[in-house]
Amino acid sequence: MAQIFVIDDDPAHLDQLKNLLEKQGHVVHTALQGLAAIKKINKNDEIEIVISSLTLSQGNGNQVLNWLRLHRNHIKVILLSTEEEAQNFTHAEKSKADAFSPKPVTEESLKKAIDLSLEPIGFDSDISYHPDKFGRVDVLDFISQKEIEHPIYVKLSNDNFYLIAHPGDLFAPEEVKKLIEKGIHYIYLKEKDFDHYLDINTQLVKATVLNKKVNFQKKTKTTLHTAELLCEQIRMRGLNDQNFAEVKELFKIYLNNTINEIDAEFYTEMLYSFGRTPYSHCSFSAIIATLLTQVMGWSSEKNSINLILGAYFHDIGMIHYSDELFFKLPTQMTAEEMKEYFHHPIKGAQMLSQLKEVPKEVIDIVQQHHENIFGTGFPKQMKKSSLFPMTRVITAIDYFCEIVQQILFNRENKLEYVLDELQSQNPTYFDESTMLALRCLIKEKKVKNAKLKYEAQS
Repeated sequence: MAQIFVIDDDPAHLDQLKNLLEKQGHVVHTALQGLAAIKKINKNDEIEIVISSLTLSQGNGNQVLNWLRLHRNHIKVILLSTEEEAQNFTHAEKSKADAFSPKPVTEESLKKAIDLSLEPIGFDSDISYHPDKFGRVDVLDFISQKEIEHPIYVKLSNDNFYLIAHPGDLFAPEEVKKLIEKGIHYIYLKEKDFDHYLDINTQLVKATVLNKKVNFQKKTKTTLHTAELLCEQIRMRGLNDQNFAEVKELFKIYLNNTINEIDAEFYTEMLYSFGRTPYSHCSFSAIIATLLTQVMGWSSEKNSINLILGAYFHDIGMIHYSDELFFKLPTQMTAEEMKEYFHHPIKGAQMLSQLKEVPKEVIDIVQQHHENIFGTGFPKQMKKSSLFPMTRVITAIDYFCEIVQQILFNRENKLEYVLDELQSQNPTYFDESTMLALRCLIKEKKVKNAKLKYEAQS
């Protein structure tokens, strides 16, 4: 039987769950709130499963899940939800829950969810082993009813890929749901097939962003999606002149075709649910950089593009990190991991320096994004007078996006809470103009209003 931790802010429902689980022979630990649960789980290495209500009076189960995926990735997570709350499952699935169970909970539904979360992954289709390179794609990209063009694989270990669908198969939503229920959130395409898939998406995003009839929400989502796919291609093939140029063109088109449409409220809503991968961090950092160039009134396209590219490539030196390692705090790293982490700005700058068309400004941003005005940053402990000014903008964006992905906050706290956390550490650590622009962006619904507020206060 399993060691299970249950979180529910309804004491009566919590007792019911505890009794049902103990009846099945499990050892049960409980908490009424997510933060209390995290403190207890952090001190108990024997917990195997966490069961949490999707909605809690303080925070939600998805936020607990985010913490677990960062600090206790081996623990299986089951989310409980009513039909009304089920709309939130899309975000929960992308955050990698292992199983879901409807409310009201029954002994049978609870047992089914537990069995599903612990069930070894297996497929009815023929199993084939392929040692070739593969590209990772979110399984939700294949939720349509269309016939698939390429063979689809899943990765079950570091070196094993198994064929689960052939060209011409109908990869139905039920099949996608089955994979998600088994804890599989990514499928894989062979390298040449991934390139074809990326080419199609690149053509689609250009047509979408250039189309004046398409709203900017869709333009942003397709841009983010393609930016993440480009990250995956860089991981597979390495950084080269071609994929650098494609990234530059992607964000240049986005910058020039969304300026008059941008709605800051849409972006702050996206921040509450954007993914927990290195790709999503770098891609969303680039989007935030795009917004800030507008709020701060940058008129030079060249400077704006350099800032955006610096945001996108700032962690390119960590491109081969696993999702888990990327989000580790330095205090959680081994000595070898720490050494590699402190070297990643130099490694990233070296990668970019080998290309023909990379501006020096972008290289400086990448190499300096962990430096600070006190000379205590890394890798070179540079003083304020030596720092490239754009670097301080990216440093603030980087920390802001990182804390949004790591910290437990809810909609009552608002995103200003993240900025307060940053500035409480040291009021002068982050660039004052950038922090003001971020705060104006979060408080105002329209970027043009944020710009006016920024101009009035700067």
